[in-house]
Amino acid sequence: MLKDKLNRFLVRSREVLPPFDMSSGELAQMEAVLALQGDSVPTEAPDEMYDEVINTFRSGNTVNLPPRKLSRVIASRMRQITNEADAAELLVRMWPYIKEQSRGSLYRSLLVGCLSCTDKNFKTLNNLIDTLKKSPHIFGSRWESRINTYQLLDEPFGHGIVEKLYAADNKQEREKIEVNSGLRSFRNVGLGTCVYRHSCTTLRTKFSSNTGGEDKLAHLQRWSEIAIENGNLRFTGEDLVLGIESMVLPWTDTPPIPPLQNAIKSILISSVGDPRIKAANWSSIDPDCTNVFKRWLAQESFDVFIQVISKVAMVRHWQARKEFWGWYLEQGYIDEIWPIVGPKGVSELNRTIAQAQDGLQLEFGSLSGASSDHCVLLIRMGGITIAEWSHNGSARFWLSDNAQAPELYKRRYSGDGLRRHSDYGIAHSSNWEGKLNRIIRQYTGIAHPNYTQGKNISPKSETSGWGYN
Repeated sequence: MLKDKLNRFLVRSREVLPPFDMSSGELAQMEAVLALQGDSVPTEAPDEMYDEVINTFRSGNTVNLPPRKLSRVIASRMRQITNEADAAELLVRMWPYIKEQSRGSLYRSLLVGCLSCTDKNFKTLNNLIDTLKKSPHIFGSRWESRINTYQLLDEPFGHGIVEKLYAADNKQEREKIEVNSGLRSFRNVGLGTCVYRHSCTTLRTKFSSNTGGEDKLAHLQRWSEIAIENGNLRFTGEDLVLGIESMVLPWTDTPPIPPLQNAIKSILISSVGDPRIKAANWSSIDPDCTNVFKRWLAQESFDVFIQVISKVAMVRHWQARKEFWGWYLEQGYIDEIWPIVGPKGVSELNRTIAQAQDGLQLEFGSLSGASSDHCVLLIRMGGITIAEWSHNGSARFWLSDNAQAPELYKRRYSGDGLRRHSDYGIAHSSNWEGKLNRIIRQYTGIAHPNYTQGKNISPKSETSGWGYN
């Protein structure tokens, strides 16, 4: 009697099942039987079993097919099924067989298989999921609770889990959600991928909101728990691009607070690399995103360079230069910066990196053929390249059509390579700021508000005080 009712309870058609008329005692007995079925799913099906099951459904003769074999195949190889040329037809043929068998374990295997493919946007599979979600009780009480609590079968897939993860106050609570929702069984595929994608969208929305920086730092922490494993982003391809752009693009106009920016930089440098050094890793990323991140790195390089200069050169040499170049950097006019340091600078720079509390991972070039304490800040803005030397060195300019301009992001530089073939060489003597500004304005159209007067200057001028040597 109970077995017959249990079978009728589990059988599912494409229409919503009508409610059963049962006494409370019978219902309790039925729930106990379903609970004993647990959450277990079959182990992975070997290739020969997969081929046997698929060929059986292609032939249409399923009389002698053991349900346990189909159970193993759909639970562990559903992604492979959806890659078959006749995937839609296979799923349509499997569904009547599954209903006829009326087994809770087979229904759960089908559910597991579907959840492993929710990221594929396969229409026939989505139609099947839409049918299944109308009667979640066919999977047993545990899975029914998961489906309803976390909206596992509702599109966009994964949104219910993400909403709860972002709302949870502590990591322990979020780990509990991952376990109770079943997410950990699908961490890298299907439902897990959907959760990741929805979390990226959520993160971008949170970053674009008017909430405070500390709240956004907390949101990044929640996102990191979903997206990062062993210190690196877990996903590749378009999903990797989605994660990177979700972290960076909301800050196109205004940078995040330093702790949040440092956290994002640490994630991206560890997972993707410095775009100035590993440009190929960033080739698929929106150029606007890459440029925003490069500006952050440029500011970091500038700040650390100033720290190093203050230890190896006279402060009076660089205070005015810091203010001059700092204005262009703050306004977003400087595209790229690359610090180049002599042996003394290398030692000081390594010491600064080691003592940093924010996970500083600065890249730089080393300088030879100059005094050991000399340093150079290589700058690119508006198509021109500028080598700003420390101490009494000149600022040297290479115009956009000068093929002899030094390349940024090399590991080693010679002093001669950062002096020769330049179009301008400006010594830091009387009114050097005005002279530099006039060259920058002449070739980029960018005018410093404090130094807007003066005529254009011809390249390679040897007027007294210009230091073209």
